[in-house]
Amino acid sequence: MNYLCIDLGSYSVKFYHAHQEKKKIILNSFDEIIIEKVRPQVSPDATLYEIQQEIVSSYIKRGKFDGLVIYQLPSEMITTRYLELPVNNKKKAEMMIPFQLDENLPFPSSQSHYVAQLYPKGNSMFAQVNVAQVEYFEKLYNFLKQKGVLPGLMTSEQFVIQSFIEHQKMNGSFAIIDIGHTTTKGYFIHNRNVISNHIAYVAGRNIDAVISETYQISADEAILYKHDNCFFLTDDQIDEVDEDQKEFATLMKKTMWSLVNDIRRWELGYRVNYGMTVDKIFITGGSSNIANFDLFLSDHLGIPVEIWNPYVDYHETSFGVDEEFLNSFTVCHMMASSQLSKQNPPNFLHGRFLGSFSQNIPMESSVFLLNRAFFLALLLLFFVIGERAFLKRDLKVLDSRLTKMVKSPQLDLAKKDQRYLKNNPERLLKTMKNKEKQVEQEVSSIMSATATNNLAPLATLSKTLTPNKAISLQSISIEDSKVIATFRADNPTEMEKFAEYLQTLGLPNQDVKHKKGGVKTTLIFNNI
Repeated sequence: MNYLCIDLGSYSVKFYHAHQEKKKIILNSFDEIIIEKVRPQVSPDATLYEIQQEIVSSYIKRGKFDGLVIYQLPSEMITTRYLELPVNNKKKAEMMIPFQLDENLPFPSSQSHYVAQLYPKGNSMFAQVNVAQVEYFEKLYNFLKQKGVLPGLMTSEQFVIQSFIEHQKMNGSFAIIDIGHTTTKGYFIHNRNVISNHIAYVAGRNIDAVISETYQISADEAILYKHDNCFFLTDDQIDEVDEDQKEFATLMKKTMWSLVNDIRRWELGYRVNYGMTVDKIFITGGSSNIANFDLFLSDHLGIPVEIWNPYVDYHETSFGVDEEFLNSFTVCHMMASSQLSKQNPPNFLHGRFLGSFSQNIPMESSVFLLNRAFFLALLLLFFVIGERAFLKRDLKVLDSRLTKMVKSPQLDLAKKDQRYLKNNPERLLKTMKNKEKQVEQEVSSIMSATATNNLAPLATLSKTLTPNKAISLQSISIEDSKVIATFRADNPTEMEKFAEYLQTLGLPNQDVKHKKGGVKTTLIFNNI
């Protein structure tokens, strides 16, 4: 089964194309389209959701996807209720839900469109209910239908998380905090059940705004700075850094302190209402990748905090993908993985609101259709056999030429990569493209160095360093008056020694950036 999972964010729309093999999710491809880059191409009056759907419509029509399309209903359209129903029969419990909702909603249940998930709890049933006001849901449904982008499954992020943790058998009391661009969502779980959820309007965009205003840079530059250089410090760490780092860490603390207080309030409500403590908090979303954010939250919340990795025990890809980048696709991955659960996320597209997989069956004669298909198949078979005879000879010649090409010393391909020609040519093509990019980068760097002599500091560095096979120069880039060199080591210990060694050299205008425990070090020469 193929899945196209779509995460409709306020910063970008993410596409995660995967398929299922037995009990594993295999990632085929992924893509992210930034909303601000698309905004100039649509009407100035278009809402955020309209822009998102334009992106989805264009993407699906361009890719001609064949499979199950999944995405979540906007969180601002949903209100959630957690109900204790005093019956242990599922059908009776379902009949009780509308009456229970009448006591909990600001509008009658007759004006609502809801989906529910039921779980036995002793002699009663525990119900998770997502409710949308039917007036607004109908407008959304008609809009999606008009655009031709009705998904096969429209659910909520809460139900996606519920199905995922149930499939993963995640017991205990913990919370999942999804730090997005404009909102932060919190889900509190006890023994495989989401029992409360919250939303805060402090997220990555607040950091972007503060960086842009403080350093007088554009919004795009602020976003880039946040992803590459932003960091948080604990109270103990802040006394061990220089004044500039202390000033920046203090700024970040003030920016996100409101979120810390929100999470404290959520956790307090969890303890008061359910009489349980939260053992651990998992953070996810693009902003969770900011350096030291997990330790910062743990320090101020008094609860262990970890970056969530939902990809454990899944063969998510056959090609290399940056783990930090995949943190932004956590919701998409859970959408696909939720289909492995015994209880899939409920679908808002039911009743008179049918999804894209509820098409009418043509009323033509089945026998007539089978006859046409049979004769067409015979005709195609005749052409395929004839074409195969001609192609077989050409394929042998082509295979021979390709084998010689990949063994050419000029390509400098490892034997392992050469074997991919027969078994996995896509992998070989990706390797070749990476080599091509590296050559282009090297040529560009050399041309730039010839014109501006910006590589002089690296020449001085190469004379100073002693040979070390465990350290390699990964990339060189030149930006305005800066030369940026990135080094990579086989292991964190070697890189730690190398970074310390660079610090002792004292070369003019040098700046060494190294994350403790990492295998990368960035060396920057300023004002060249």
